Amino acid sequence: MYTREQRIDIGKKIYNRELFYKDAMHLFNVARPTLVTYVNLYKATINAPKGLRPSSISLRDYYSLSKEELINELMNKDIEVERLKKGYQVKGVSSKKVFVSIQDVNMK
Repeated sequence: MYTREQRIDIGKKIYNRELFYKDAMHLFNVARPTLVTYVNLYKATINAPKGLRPSSISLRDYYSLSKEELINELMNKDIEVERLKKGYQVKGVSSKKVFVSIQDVNMK
């Protein structure tokens, strides 16, 4: 099969969304649970918390941000979390901003 380094590299590509599970299954001829194991192996090498993945902004994009930009990104995430806790989301920007209730949405 694959060496440890190859498995970590495959896991890294999936984790960083350079490769999708479906494509990796065909490319490397392995089952999805095996790929999940490879991703967990990669996450263990970088000490990533379990269950977390980079959001819409990829991990490598965070490295290119300045300290001020990172603080701004963190504040935006905190604001989004607090809004979700209160039961609404914000769609749009500026004068076209709309507050959408998520009361009827199942969060499980």
